[in-house]
Amino acid sequence: MQKHRHGEKKRSRGLSEGQLAALLVLPALLVIASIAVYPILRTVWYSLFDLRLNHPTRSSTYFSYSLDLEKYADSVYTLRSQLTKASEEAVTPEGQRAIADMADLLAEEEAALFCTDTRQDTLAQVDALVASYTPVNDDQLRYMSVSSKEIEAFKTFLSLAGEAAQTALEIAPEAEKQLSRATQALDALSFAVVEPNFVGLDNYLRYLTDNRFWTAVANTSIFTVFAVGFELLFGILVALLMNQNFRGRGLIRASVLIPWSIPASTSATIWRFMYDGQYGIISKLFATLGIIPSAAFILTTREGSLFGMIVSDIWKTTPFMALLLLAGLQTIDATLYEAARVDGSGKLHSFFTITLPLLKPTILVSVLFRTLDTFKAFDLMSVMTNGANNTESISLYAYKVMFAQMDFGSGSTISILLFFMVLLICLFYIKVMGADLFKSRQA
Repeated sequence: MQKHRHGEKKRSRGLSEGQLAALLVLPALLVIASIAVYPILRTVWYSLFDLRLNHPTRSSTYFSYSLDLEKYADSVYTLRSQLTKASEEAVTPEGQRAIADMADLLAEEEAALFCTDTRQDTLAQVDALVASYTPVNDDQLRYMSVSSKEIEAFKTFLSLAGEAAQTALEIAPEAEKQLSRATQALDALSFAVVEPNFVGLDNYLRYLTDNRFWTAVANTSIFTVFAVGFELLFGILVALLMNQNFRGRGLIRASVLIPWSIPASTSATIWRFMYDGQYGIISKLFATLGIIPSAAFILTTREGSLFGMIVSDIWKTTPFMALLLLAGLQTIDATLYEAARVDGSGKLHSFFTITLPLLKPTILVSVLFRTLDTFKAFDLMSVMTNGANNTESISLYAYKVMFAQMDFGSGSTISILLFFMVLLICLFYIKVMGADLFKSRQA
């Protein structure tokens, strides 16, 4: 009986400790959600729209048709004033009649569009703000919801008014200046129409069939595989060297980290100058040794540019790989090597039977970190070629679309596709390469 009560007290105490632990972890989870998860969800949201910051009617997300009353009021004011001046400049009754027809079309369309007291009051408020040169910051006031039929009627009005303007210009050439400005006001009036820009998964379907995107994927994959592979190979060699006891070992360790400590953009700039076909010392050296066909090969061809960037990345980040692997080597018990020597095992056999198996967790972490970092390569390719010679990476492609073209919908789509590729890489390393590691730990 006492044991049963003791067990109940232990379970209740464990439950309260679990609840306390959950409360302590909850703030950290909220911070992670706000910092990491929210931007991803926001990017996914943007990828579902044709969102362009340099487009007057697609600079935000819209699900329905609406009319930008600020642009409408400003354009209509200019249109009316220019029609009035054109009518005064016209010298023939036919010219004045043609200009009056444009004014009648505008009045008819405005009467049909602002057919309720609410809409008229809203337009009057916007007119007052525009007349006082005050921006309309209230979106509820600025954007008026309209139906698709009203938008079609408005577009028909713009087409008819444009034809009427051309007719009036032919009849009253003396009012050419005013009618030209009226035509410009009509063109500006078309930007008052805000159409829904929700496209769903169309952006994803478009880029999954885009040759430029898949070329960027191929460039990134080639760069990642070769760079990480050679960094692992050289990193193991450097780590084994730094793990030996010899005079000046501390100086060697410090000097090895110099390439890694240089900022990536600075390192890329240095290598770009050394790869220059005219005065680049590395390009001339490689050409002399027969590694490349000519000194200009690296910065003028796709294969040469990828080769140059891989060499640059290997030089810069091999010390990082070596540093991580050195930490793993120092955790291996030295008595294992002594026992292997007693059993007659050579250094090469000990490396494959002791060092590599025990270094596998460190190798997994190192390769995973470097693969993720290399697959998101941006600064090296941006500085060295900026995508020239068909050498864009996925990150560089996304940057150009999002910030150079200001197409946030498409840029967000490429970023999400990059996110899923990185996620697949993580799952591959953890589920495939790390499967034996996790099984051994559970055992």
